[in-house]
Amino acid sequence: MIDDNPEPPSPAAPQSTHPSPKAVELFQRALEIEAAGATGKWEPEGRRLEYLDIDIALMRELGRGFWNVSVLQVDENAEEPPAWGRSPRNIESWHEAIRLRRALIDAVREAPEPQSSANV
Repeated sequence: MIDDNPEPPSPAAPQSTHPSPKAVELFQRALEIEAAGATGKWEPEGRRLEYLDIDIALMRELGRGFWNVSVLQVDENAEEPPAWGRSPRNIESWHEAIRLRRALIDAVREAPEPQSSANV
């Protein structure tokens, strides 16, 4: 079938760059576990299971499938996908993970500092 329509196809609808408050909260918790160096050991010495649970919940909250590249597995400063991600699907998933991670980092930076009960 020949397309007689001279108009270019419309671009895909832009995806939101503003993650939900729940996604931001999950991301912050994951960053805290990473900063504590507790992702490598299972409970009770570490917090690996909690971190993995957060990763899965965060992916769901962001509308990403379990098999996509996680926002917790990418470096927001990287300029190209790692060597293992050379299929078009993996490259696309990696770029989306980078975009979402950057949006989450921006949201964390913009979030108001929690006030302690001592200051209230």
